[in-house]
Amino acid sequence: MPALPFLLTVPWGLYAETPIHGAAPRVPLRAGAPARAMAAHGLMLAVPAAARVLVAGRRMRMQQEGASFDWARDRFALYGLPSGIRPEERALTLSIGTPDAETAASIELDGYLPKPPKRQPDAPAADGDRIQDFILKVLSRIREAETSEGERPAAGSAAWSRIATAWTATEANALDAPKELIVEHAETHRRVLMEVAQHPRRVLARVRRLMPLDRVQEIDKGCIDWLIRQPGTSIEEKAGPRQAVLGIAREENLNTLENRVLKDLLRRSAMEANGYLRANRRYAASERYRLVASYGGLCRRAWRELEAQGIADPAPPVTPNYVLQHDARYRSIWQAYQEILGDEQRQDDTWRWQRRLWSDFVRLSVHIALGRIPGCRPVALSPLRIRREQGRGRWSDLAQQSGLFLLRRPGRDLAISVLDATLSDGHPALRPWQHALGATIVLAVEDCATGRQATICVWPIHGTGSEPIALSEFMSSADEALRAVVEEERRYRDVREEVRGLVIRSTLDAANPDWGQRGLVYGLAMGPSAEMIEETMEMGAMVLEDAIMSLRW
Repeated sequence: MPALPFLLTVPWGLYAETPIHGAAPRVPLRAGAPARAMAAHGLMLAVPAAARVLVAGRRMRMQQEGASFDWARDRFALYGLPSGIRPEERALTLSIGTPDAETAASIELDGYLPKPPKRQPDAPAADGDRIQDFILKVLSRIREAETSEGERPAAGSAAWSRIATAWTATEANALDAPKELIVEHAETHRRVLMEVAQHPRRVLARVRRLMPLDRVQEIDKGCIDWLIRQPGTSIEEKAGPRQAVLGIAREENLNTLENRVLKDLLRRSAMEANGYLRANRRYAASERYRLVASYGGLCRRAWRELEAQGIADPAPPVTPNYVLQHDARYRSIWQAYQEILGDEQRQDDTWRWQRRLWSDFVRLSVHIALGRIPGCRPVALSPLRIRREQGRGRWSDLAQQSGLFLLRRPGRDLAISVLDATLSDGHPALRPWQHALGATIVLAVEDCATGRQATICVWPIHGTGSEPIALSEFMSSADEALRAVVEEERRYRDVREEVRGLVIRSTLDAANPDWGQRGLVYGLAMGPSAEMIEETMEMGAMVLEDAIMSLRW
């Protein structure tokens, strides 16, 4: 009998049995049997390693999370599923083909929240808007590790020092706000946009309308046909008591394609500026923040003026006309319009992979928190590079072993290796059960004196739905899965594992970070808000230190 694929509502779902918030940790996918799954905190798919997955007849954009492993007498691999951006993506149809069988499964997602449309500055924030603001804040935090233009990329500890300073600096203007597309537009397109918005291109349109006989200068076939149908034998009689006939008038028209594109660019730029300001409030005193704030206000006012002049919105897809391609002023507007449309597509991709974006933030946070533990210092750190474009939610480029820390305590020195467990070519020190648990980060801890080893599995959990689940439920479920793995290793492989777990759940609001413990698993609820980032890193260091020191040697 071929192995069944499973939909996992939590990364460790293959080893957990107790429902979380009333939802099963794993849902089997059977042919012809509709399945329902909770999608409020992202989904993963556990399939036989040789399987081929299609969705609605197309190859699905999935991301393998870690190396393949043995489970239930078969070889499995875990894949991350992207979050949907449209309401109709609440229902999925998967076709999973293996060498032995083809499985078609229909999935209905509970707790699904599509990407919201961009809101106006004064509009109230809905659940989707809060998640979108959170994503922008996380992305801003990650990109604070980027080097400035003309600056050589920092390597080793220098890059990590840079991001640690950016995250925990007490001065709001310690570093400038990140340079994103809206900043570049505010620097390069401000003058031409305002100039064209104040004096948009006008064309003379030929329109037919009734006018006095002595003012008619031009007529066409349509005017003649109208005149023939009027009663009377002379032009004066046909003009009637008002002495008016149909003639050609030339009127100025602003509702052209190039002006529609201009208006839409102003609207999108105003909303983009609004989102940038919400995500970078901690840089309110910086030059870039003020520049974008001013630019957004100008775009908003110019958009309203063009709206009042009756200029419509362009109907997508927009094909550029002669003016947009060859007029010097409108050519730059068309270029900016294409750039901002492309940026919105990238934001859609960021929404789809927001769970991996949160994992990226957690990956960096663990390094910074370890460095803040008293008596813990980095011995070696992987070069930290931030990509220009995301790779399915991931922005940072790190080695498989991204850090080595030395924690000194009286009578004991501990070496802590930070391992990335999401790469398909896993690090040699990683165990198959760590991949089966869906761990994102594994801290390999070794006693320098005795050589004894222990591990801490780290799971980032990000809420993609409207109702967050309590941190305690995740900790209890992860503890159940971790104990099941420990017992399986002891019973079948005679290996006694010393392990701990750490669940790091996202919080959307700028609330105080919180932590807890359930058995072998610790939990930390935190966010990227500027108001709490210092306290968050301190609490993260405290939780990591407690988890490390609780290991039994």
